[in-house]
Amino acid sequence: MFTGNARDFLGALVEAGHPGPQAHEISEHLLMAVKDGTYKKGSALSAKKIAATLQAPVTRVALALADLAHAGYINITATGRATVAGRTPPSVDRALQHASEADPAAIADLALQQAEQ
Repeated sequence: MFTGNARDFLGALVEAGHPGPQAHEISEHLLMAVKDGTYKKGSALSAKKIAATLQAPVTRVALALADLAHAGYINITATGRATVAGRTPPSVDRALQHASEADPAAIADLALQQAEQ
């Protein structure tokens, strides 16, 4: 009998052979939708609805959501409910801060953007 990790690994290998977008492609799609405002901050993200829309297995969508949660773009509760994070991830904030230090006008633009959100 396989241990849980080995079973999960074999399941992932089988899953990768199924048609449809891969987890990284789903992550990219969802990230663009968050950034362009299609998914507003605080809005719920249903893995089943996303899977149906993208014609992808729910397990791949769940992996993509987990990747985005790790990056700080979404939050996943203990019950598995996913929502768009209320602010940009710390790494993005740091990058914006470094970029704005070189251009004082960028600081004002950044402050306006964050105030609007």
